[in-house]
Amino acid sequence: MSNRRYGFHSGVANAKAVEIGTSSANMILSKYNNSLINVQVTSSSINTSNSVRPIYMVHTMNGVGGVGGRAEFKLVSNVALGSWCNALKGYTSLGATGTSSGLASSICAEMDVAYAGSMPSGQYYPLEIELIPGATTATSGTSGNSIGFMFMSVNTNTADFLSNGMIMSLNGLGTATSNKVFQPNTATAASHALRIMIGGVKYYIMLTENGA
Repeated sequence: MSNRRYGFHSGVANAKAVEIGTSSANMILSKYNNSLINVQVTSSSINTSNSVRPIYMVHTMNGVGGVGGRAEFKLVSNVALGSWCNALKGYTSLGATGTSSGLASSICAEMDVAYAGSMPSGQYYPLEIELIPGATTATSGTSGNSIGFMFMSVNTNTADFLSNGMIMSLNGLGTATSNKVFQPNTATAASHALRIMIGGVKYYIMLTENGA
């Protein structure tokens, strides 16, 4: 690595406490396996109530009307990249004897909404997915290209998954009850459809405007 640039500041609110490279003088990774920040730890904790957190950040926002509050990972490229690229990757590796007695995930999106009383204005969702397509990129499957909100793929042991796996798991919806989010429906005719893609083939999920 070259172009090393560090800035350490203390007690100045608008300064960068730690600065590694700048927009005009980036640090350069000379090889693909060089890491700018490399954290490798081992934990022997057997505490079943408190999570191990090798990296932990708390940001408290005190300014009314303020926005953001996030850690941001931004991938920038203006070249034709290879088979994959990601701004952020969460990877959970469970070995031959690695299991979980509860939910195992690679990225957990969780929101605690403890507002007292009726919810105020706004929208509250643990996961936000935003897609900004270009004017000519929506090819709808032409020549193997596609664009959408979510890509899901089963990569190993597909035969077992096809027999036993689930596309998704929805919980907390209660028993199917009239006028609830999960409700019985006697409508026989579909009025709308959503296009999805399975194995490169377009399919359509049938929808109805009749919620009874």
